[in-house]
Amino acid sequence: MLPPYVSRVEQAIRSSNQPIQPESTEMIEVNGQRGVWVNKAEVENWQGEIPISSYLINVDPNPEIVTLRYANCTERIQQLSLKYLRPPKPAPPGPIVIKQQANFPTPPAPPIIIRQIPDLPCNPPPVTVREAPPPPPQPIPAKEIVIPGERIPPPPRRVIIERLAPQPPQAQPISVERWLPYEKRERQVVLEPKPCDPCVEKPKNVVVEWEPQCVNPSTQLTVLDTTDADPVSYAQQNGSTLVSASSLPQFALNAPPPQSLEPTTQVDLVGDVHGLRLINLEKEGLSQYSSLVR
Repeated sequence: MLPPYVSRVEQAIRSSNQPIQPESTEMIEVNGQRGVWVNKAEVENWQGEIPISSYLINVDPNPEIVTLRYANCTERIQQLSLKYLRPPKPAPPGPIVIKQQANFPTPPAPPIIIRQIPDLPCNPPPVTVREAPPPPPQPIPAKEIVIPGERIPPPPRRVIIERLAPQPPQAQPISVERWLPYEKRERQVVLEPKPCDPCVEKPKNVVVEWEPQCVNPSTQLTVLDTTDADPVSYAQQNGSTLVSASSLPQFALNAPPPQSLEPTTQVDLVGDVHGLRLINLEKEGLSQYSSLVR
């Protein structure tokens, strides 16, 4: 979205795909930023209801960032080279001696352990106890007090800084050195026969049974995070199951709440409280706030 006022030069910069030619080469510094004054002629020829010197320079610590993209790409050539390297002739390999040893007994593998789990016990369903929501506080109607305004000075002049992207560097030259494979070698094969097989004993299977585990009953209270809720919708959805605070389980009454559960009718003022000094509080029926403007 464009700002309320966009000059001719700013519009040309925003809609261009190449940096435009500046109107002058004069260097200026504005708000600590130094650069070429691109729209010098536009500013000097500007005609308005008041002199341009009466406009303040806008100071904005968080300016709008507009990113522009070049229409074409610049050419950069990367030099590539490749060289192969040949290794020295390797030493002749040793012979392959095959000694066929006697068959040896294979150690027994781990047993297959099967755990038989009985059916899960029939647990009672959870019970949800809902407390009826507290009555909402009485609504306080809004009060509108009109204070006539005064004419404000003109808005400060915007500062537009155009930062050109740095030129990309030339592509980096790359040289590659590769190795050729070693020469083919020969290897001798020798066979030594094996002796007779030993006797292997067949193992026994095992069944492991567990006795029922003893149970130590206990309770653990988990205080869940506080969530926002609408009392009207909550009452409409769970009206038949709501109970009073005195009918809640004892553990709910003993748990420390995140804040006091006592209802309060106090109303705190927020925002531009200092604006109350501009009106007569007693005349407007707001005398209860006199202590806040002393």
